[in-house]
Amino acid sequence: MDALFSLIQGMVQAKRYRVGLHAVRHMIEEGFDESQLLEALRGKSDERS
Repeated sequence: MDALFSLIQGMVQAKRYRVGLHAVRHMIEEGFDESQLLEALRGKSDERS
């Protein structure tokens, strides 16, 4: 599982990862946007409150 997550993180860093429709549905339901999702995948904290 760690290898898969590392692969996804690398793709996000290289801007070669696209957020799927299922994730978009949850983003809308939970009130966050794609940039916040990608920041979480990169492991960055976001101080926006």
